Amino acid sequence: MGNGQKNITIKKVFGDKEPKDLSLEECKKAVAGKIKAKTKPKKKTTKK
Repeated sequence: MGNGQKNITIKKVFGDKEPKDLSLEECKKAVAGKIKAKTKPKKKTTKK
């Protein structure tokens, strides 16, 4: 996107928190990248 807009996924950033429960300040921080997306830890695989 060349217009400077960012898209974020609420579920990835805030987990199960409802969009109506988010504050404006939380949303601004998320867009600015100050809140990292919650990711599931990768499972370790072992070679047999």
